[in-house]
Amino acid sequence: LADAHGYLGIIHGLAGDYDECLKSIERACRLSPYDSGRAMWLTGKAIGAFVAGRYDDVIATASELMREYPAYATAYRQRAAALAVLGRMEEACADMATLLRLLPGLTISQVRIRVPVKEPEAMERWLDALRKAGLPE
Repeated sequence: LADAHGYLGIIHGLAGDYDECLKSIERACRLSPYDSGRAMWLTGKAIGAFVAGRYDDVIATASELMREYPAYATAYRQRAAALAVLGRMEEACADMATLLRLLPGLTISQVRIRVPVKEPEAMERWLDALRKAGLPE
């Protein structure tokens, strides 16, 4: 049940347990490397890395997503936030422009509702990074 491991990894990531997130998602990807849920699993890995403050891991995972799924908007959102935190604003703004081209009208308030990051501090850190990258309220 690769999907079960993938979604368990997403839950661990949203809850701030990045080590367990990695274990579950890596297992899911080993069990089913070409699974249609892979993009979602990797998205969970990226948000888990962000919550853990592992911004280089966010960038690496989001970049992998972009190579495999170039129109997968969430990857641009994840990478833009990590780049903004690291002060790489030109790259962050470029990713945000792509995100808003793929999802016109996306806002901070929509992201707050759609992505249930459990730790309030981590959620606000993420939303602040998205603001810096240019996502409107």
